[in-house]
Amino acid sequence: MKKALLIVLILLVAASPIALTACSNVSQAQLLSTAYVCKAGGYELFTYDVYEKTDVIGEMTLKFEPLTKADVSVPDKTAEGDERSFTSFSGSLLTMTLQMNGVKTNDTMTSKVLYTNAFTPVYSYKKSVIGGVTKEMQVSYSSKYARTKLFVDGKEDKTSTQKIKNTTVFDNEMLYAIVRATKVTDSSYSLSFSCPNALTASLDSITVARSGAVNEKIKALEPKEEQTAAAGEDAATTEPEEFSIPAYLFKISTGNRYADSYSMSIAKSDLTVHNDTIDVEKVKKVILKITEGDFSYILKGITID
Repeated sequence: MKKALLIVLILLVAASPIALTACSNVSQAQLLSTAYVCKAGGYELFTYDVYEKTDVIGEMTLKFEPLTKADVSVPDKTAEGDERSFTSFSGSLLTMTLQMNGVKTNDTMTSKVLYTNAFTPVYSYKKSVIGGVTKEMQVSYSSKYARTKLFVDGKEDKTSTQKIKNTTVFDNEMLYAIVRATKVTDSSYSLSFSCPNALTASLDSITVARSGAVNEKIKALEPKEEQTAAAGEDAATTEPEEFSIPAYLFKISTGNRYADSYSMSIAKSDLTVHNDTIDVEKVKKVILKITEGDFSYILKGITID
């Protein structure tokens, strides 16, 4: 069952900062721009069902919050009260949560990352409770260094403490934000980076690359049914065309021994959804599905505030 958590574990918990490079003559970092529909002080919340084959075994959320001169607090094991505060911060806060439903496991994960409008990471915190073991990792960024700390069941693992020279470094947890902020329509899009892994004491490599297009069948995004027959007339007897969403498919390859590859699909166009549970307009670069083997994360809700 722990394998069901590998995608989020690798992306959001196991890794330290990443050094980003792009397969182009222009720095990928200079091409990034936020894709928000919500205003500063609001948020975009995406909710996913976690599947093992056809069984729902948990729920994951991604919450993007644009901030303008805002006061924000994040967990910090080394600070008084286990909390660090940032005042008058402008940029974004991305929060991930994962809760398994208890049928096979009650494992949980939470992570937060703060980054500026220029996509410069400032601070990140990740916590996992897997098999009864609690692991927390935090990364603090300065202009010169990224400093990592790992805590296991509340005790600092000093062997995992790292001081990494900060040269165009991104936090691993920013991957979802980076992909949403990149020009994903480029058929030759490719993103590569290396990642020092505090949990395995090794250097991981990760590559994200466009690998074609798919039509995703996301039931939660189906529009309301239209009334096709006038009053007093028989409704049409033909079966409606199956609903699907055109998407770009990205393959993500890693050098991590726990999971070497998986995929992510992103809606080709801005999504406007009106049904009984979702009512949103022109939401940009929506991540529809993440897949690894028998496990998948499928979008089931969007909330814009």
